[in-house]
Amino acid sequence: LASTFVLDSTFITGNSGVTCLSLLQNYSKMTQIMLHEMSHRYFFNHYEIGLMTGVEHSSFNYSPFERTYIGYIDPPLVRYPYQGVSETFTLGDYVHTGDLLAIELPESNELYYIANHQKRSMYDGISRGSTKCWEINKVQQDPYCPEGKGLYIYHQMHPSRCNEFKDVYLVQADGKYDWYIDRMVPYFDPFYNFEIPLYEKLEGNTRGRSEFHQRLDSILPNMQEVTDDPCSDKTDDYFVTYDWLGDGKDAFNMGYDEILSPYSNPPSNTCNGTASGLTMKLLGQDSLTGAITFRLYYNDAAALSDLPPAKPKNLKVTKNITEPVSGKFFPELKWDKNREPDFLGKPGIQGIYNIYRGIFTACSPDSMPQFLLVGSVHADSNTFIDSSIALYPEGGGSVGCADLFRSLNYRIEAVDITGLASLHSDRAIINGYTQWCDDSVLTGISHNQLPVKFSVFNYPNPFNPSTKISYSLPRDAFVTLKIYSITGQEVYRAVNNEFRLAGHYSVNFDGTNLPSGVYFYVYRASDFTESKKMVLIK
Repeated sequence: LASTFVLDSTFITGNSGVTCLSLLQNYSKMTQIMLHEMSHRYFFNHYEIGLMTGVEHSSFNYSPFERTYIGYIDPPLVRYPYQGVSETFTLGDYVHTGDLLAIELPESNELYYIANHQKRSMYDGISRGSTKCWEINKVQQDPYCPEGKGLYIYHQMHPSRCNEFKDVYLVQADGKYDWYIDRMVPYFDPFYNFEIPLYEKLEGNTRGRSEFHQRLDSILPNMQEVTDDPCSDKTDDYFVTYDWLGDGKDAFNMGYDEILSPYSNPPSNTCNGTASGLTMKLLGQDSLTGAITFRLYYNDAAALSDLPPAKPKNLKVTKNITEPVSGKFFPELKWDKNREPDFLGKPGIQGIYNIYRGIFTACSPDSMPQFLLVGSVHADSNTFIDSSIALYPEGGGSVGCADLFRSLNYRIEAVDITGLASLHSDRAIINGYTQWCDDSVLTGISHNQLPVKFSVFNYPNPFNPSTKISYSLPRDAFVTLKIYSITGQEVYRAVNNEFRLAGHYSVNFDGTNLPSGVYFYVYRASDFTESKKMVLIK
């Protein structure tokens, strides 16, 4: 623009404007760039969530922080210290209606913004990751992907003091954790020849890290781009999800995750971990408009009296091996403990965890089986061995595997001392066969295609007390597989220079008689050598 002119009572100065190249992938990306650059009239800085972010981080519209910063909206504000016992609120779609609630936190210059993203606008890009969105639009904004609707909580602070010094981040419904690298996997674009980390949750940590726009360890810059395939033990089987752009599980929703409290994961805390005393409980949702009604409790005693425990988190199921030769195992469950006082109780008066199991004859993570109660444990426990059913890994048996495959699905709930029950946890899946069988018959999980390269990995990792080390041979070779302690002492020789035909193999390593710590396994086949780390936790 060569000269200044007026448009809708706004002066547009000369020598200004934005040019977008045709190299951009799609129309929504082009409009996002244009709106971002024009918005620098109001914003000097960039932020982590919203329109004023880096290109790939954008949610394609102003975040609540950005809207209020420029005075575009002035949301109702719940001031601290809070008054009364509780209040009820209803929010319509944030982008469509502008509905928003702001809540002061005990620390100065900290706020929660609560917004209901029903994604009624095709430019609501708050959640662009997940397997489904990758399949639809490769985590761009068009074509439209419906995943990730729900009630979002933004935590804003200025100046930023935590969360790697970011001014705003999401209080994600699926929690905060310590993470570890399960394995390195080939990058999903075959044009590039490098590996990326596949992260898994270790245990809940209210001061830990969440996936949304965060790297998951303090060393590597990577964020979560891929997740494990629960239907395969092969190292290269995974889903592209881009969880760091939203995995569809970050929002609070009816029937999924309905409670944020001082005891939940994530907790309703300030940046430095100070308890705010707030509890939020979802009450219902309008089936036509998507408007969500929720109650804010300002009194902790009232919230504990009225509400069940928060949904249990981080349920995992691993193999409790009872026969090392055949690999026969019982499913062993472990989860993060709930922290509500009326659930923990006292000796003789405690809440319980109920454990439910569903069974498929094929691995079906997108379907839901019928769940039946199989056991209960007291609140001071967070483990359960399902000794009512035994399974075997693939391979080594004398019968075919046809019709023997089973996929076991587990969920748990927490019931407090008054009988109020939480929502069920997310499910955990473990697969196996009802008899020791030969895996030359492909059933349920595909294992028998000849590998294209040498590889080795173990699962689970960390483990207690046993883990399975799987290795692949693209051609016939002599194989050696040894396990060493962190001091370099050999503790187990699984394979000792033995000839193997090309294929997939596995051995079970039992650490029952070994102390907790870091161990290394070294795999040698032909001229290939690889060493990997595993962690025994007791």
